[in-house]
Amino acid sequence: MVADFTDLSLSAAQLVSSGLVTDEELTASGLVDPGGNVSLHQLVASELVFLEELIRDDFVQVDDLSVGDVLLGNLLATPLVDIQRLIADDLVGVSALLSPILICAP
Repeated sequence: MVADFTDLSLSAAQLVSSGLVTDEELTASGLVDPGGNVSLHQLVASELVFLEELIRDDFVQVDDLSVGDVLLGNLLATPLVDIQRLIADDLVGVSALLSPILICAP
């Protein structure tokens, strides 16, 4: 969900050169600010580009997530991760396993 990400200013020129959107589409939508940038939240809300496309093309990174504390049990209840993968990737240590909350830095 785009609201979970910092509202980045994306370069309109880079978006166009990536092929995700045309200059005409951005101009017609009125999304480009005087500095030639586009708000991530407004761009996704316009439905010109999907968040997944921006992630795939490296416009949005994991570091841009602005979520706070995540309940470890809730995370593990999703099909997104499993405990073995979290441990293998050094994302969860013993202290996290003893606590019900996984702390994610914003």
